[in-house]
Amino acid sequence: MNENTINGLIKSFNSSDFSVSLKIALDLFEDKSNHNDINLIRVIVISSWKLGQYDLSLDMLDKISNSSFDLAIKNEFKRYYAAILTELKDFSRSHLILSELLDYYDKETNDLAEVLNSIGIIFTETGEYNKGLEFYNKAYSIFSKNNNRKRLYITLYNMGIVYTRLKSYDKAIEMHTESIAKFEKEFPDDRWNLSNAVLNLAEVYVALGDIDLAERYLLKSLNIIGNLEAKYILSSIHMNLSTVYDGKKEFEKAYYHLKKYKDYQDINNEVLSRREIFRINFDINYQSKPQKNSKKYKTENSDNSILYTTELMDEKVGIFSKKLRDVIDTAVLFHKDGIIPVMITGETGTGKEIIARIVHSGFTKTVKPFITLNCSAITPTLFESELFGYVKGAFTGASSSGKQGKLDIAEGGTLFLDEIGELPLDIQPKLLRFLQTKEYYPVGSTKLKKANVRIICATNRDLYVEMQERRFRSDLFYRLHTGMIEILPLRERQEEIIPLSQMYLFEFSSKRNKNFKDFTNEVKKILIDYSWPGNIRELRNVIERAVILQNSEHIEQVSIPRNNIEHKKYQTGTSLEEIERLIIMDSLEKNNGNISHTAKNLNISRNRLKRIINNN
Repeated sequence: MNENTINGLIKSFNSSDFSVSLKIALDLFEDKSNHNDINLIRVIVISSWKLGQYDLSLDMLDKISNSSFDLAIKNEFKRYYAAILTELKDFSRSHLILSELLDYYDKETNDLAEVLNSIGIIFTETGEYNKGLEFYNKAYSIFSKNNNRKRLYITLYNMGIVYTRLKSYDKAIEMHTESIAKFEKEFPDDRWNLSNAVLNLAEVYVALGDIDLAERYLLKSLNIIGNLEAKYILSSIHMNLSTVYDGKKEFEKAYYHLKKYKDYQDINNEVLSRREIFRINFDINYQSKPQKNSKKYKTENSDNSILYTTELMDEKVGIFSKKLRDVIDTAVLFHKDGIIPVMITGETGTGKEIIARIVHSGFTKTVKPFITLNCSAITPTLFESELFGYVKGAFTGASSSGKQGKLDIAEGGTLFLDEIGELPLDIQPKLLRFLQTKEYYPVGSTKLKKANVRIICATNRDLYVEMQERRFRSDLFYRLHTGMIEILPLRERQEEIIPLSQMYLFEFSSKRNKNFKDFTNEVKKILIDYSWPGNIRELRNVIERAVILQNSEHIEQVSIPRNNIEHKKYQTGTSLEEIERLIIMDSLEKNNGNISHTAKNLNISRNRLKRIINNN
């Protein structure tokens, strides 16, 4: 190795110009005499990882895991492997690896701090923010004690991300501003981390709705990153710029950045879709002692679908199939459109409101209101005043000061009309008129009002049938149909059942300080074979109950209500209407004919239950 080549390698690597450092390192690695140069291998692993070339980085990591290098070196590279898994959103496997490393690093070294910081990232990404802060604070203390300033500032902006998620925006701005100042002063050549720090500050202003400051810092981040191949950072920058320009009604720019974002997402998703093949010997035999828990969080998925969890409104959302990924992608596109009304269809418990919130905000924080109105929970005679509001003296018993309607409250944001199939017929033309003109009359008023409100609807009814039965207007249906999103029931997405069950298992285990690792094979078969008439909501409740009632390492039984078990014989050849009728009759029998108790048990309104009974 000549001195100029080494200097070029060091300079490019330290300045985060990973495409250059990788090229130089690979050229040097062609010489077999360099195959045991741990510094050269480190550059190849980190550079290829940062560039998203996971096949190369994992190939090198596999070589390390099978090599004669000592345990200290193998554990260092094991940290890189865990970091790659975290980036690929395989949080469970990454957390397991890092937890084992905590036992290895028993002194307050930078290595221990790196592990603590990495665990903090996992808790942040899975929505357990207080735990994330706990690990970040421990890492920050060690980095500070050891005067590792660059890692100290990275931990600082990681903590700022948590405060953004917690909506403690002043604290987040303080931390991100400090980390930017430190990087600009001490590490101005580290464009990767400096750009990331600026991006994190920009995202605070996106969350606050300050689109001018958000634009300023996003463009600054983009300028800093320059020609570096930083796919994940660039993806986030373009996504946020699309949101900013959409808010500024600069739609040509918004579309440009949306297209750039989609280009990067296509690359990212292609990598995620192959995630399950990324397994190397660090998973099974890198240490001298056996890893008893190496399969603790393993998720099986035969078709290599995109598998990961994300966080929305403090709730975990598991995306474990291409079918649901397509639904999410459509919801994000409708969010970017920002104009057309959206109709979400799907059975009870499939997650229609979660999809509605994605249409409302994408996956960014927003201060715009999201107002929900359940059409089945309101007496038909009061629905118009609830939706449009009323003025003083509008009707007998009206408030002397009048009342704001939900449209007025939702100004500038979204009104989510749940169970739109229950909307009274006489209100439907008035809603249609609002969709077409954005204008309405409060009850008792002759003064026309305008509202800048997006309408998102949801229903578990078949609106085609409702139209034929003249219970739903065809003109309103076709107005809503442009933005149609259909969520398939869980029984038609069987590949999601075990990953979702494991996600909820780990969530509830963590909340209750239990140590569940998995389900027995017998329980997995029960979960897969069951038809889940209550869909994801029912699955979540069943797993939570199992966690509460059991204390072993594996869930050995699940409590599925008797009447629900009987649904399995209706999986084929039986209409949904007949299944619905049988469920209701069984529930009525259990509640001794009490309508209110039955409606509560079935999680539907009394009015809807009466209507179903009368129709039968």
